[in-house]
Amino acid sequence: MFAVVDDADSEGMRVAQGYDHNFVLRNPEKGVALVAEAYDPVGGVAMDVLTDQPGVQFFTPFDLCGMSGKGGALYGNRPGFCLETQHYANAMRHKHFPSIILRADELYASETIYRFHTKRSYGF
Repeated sequence: MFAVVDDADSEGMRVAQGYDHNFVLRNPEKGVALVAEAYDPVGGVAMDVLTDQPGVQFFTPFDLCGMSGKGGALYGNRPGFCLETQHYANAMRHKHFPSIILRADELYASETIYRFHTKRSYGF
């Protein structure tokens, strides 16, 4: 699993106006494995991400400011996030990365599971 730290002053954060990072996953079994968990300690809702992919892109949208949500709530900067399982970014330019080429006679299959559940929460 990976952890995201607040690096709001980094060059990458300034260029992307938020997070847009590809994480390389270590999965020695090459099967579906738990790679990330997101958890709201106040509401108790959790999301697990399981995948057989070698990477996950962590992305926070920056362009939703001013949009209104449920009950008229206004979205601020980076109001949500995406965990997108995939191969490594820019894989075609790096021979040592797993290949992303799929030939006409080949079959491609992958599995990603987004599992939602609740945890006991004492945050309210």
